[in-house]
Amino acid sequence: MGLGLLDRLQHIRDLLTTRGTATENTRLQCFSGTGFTDELRHRAKNDPTIQLIDIDRLHHGALISPGLLAGDRQAPQPWRRRGAARTACPSRL
Repeated sequence: MGLGLLDRLQHIRDLLTTRGTATENTRLQCFSGTGFTDELRHRAKNDPTIQLIDIDRLHHGALISPGLLAGDRQAPQPWRRRGAARTACPSRL
């Protein structure tokens, strides 16, 4: 997958932004089973609104910070793998 598809997605996002149904911060997610070109990887590295999801990330998740899930970008917490088993909370009687 290369820049052609990304350019198309950015154009669609621009149209939706004009209509008021998206914003410039709307994420563009590219899924690929065969990988991404170096140019696309470079652009995604420099633009947080572009997310590349390859087979490994799709099947195994991505390392994320629980603080980022809660929207707290100021206080990062220890990393864990998305989808990792969570400790069960005992039910209160």
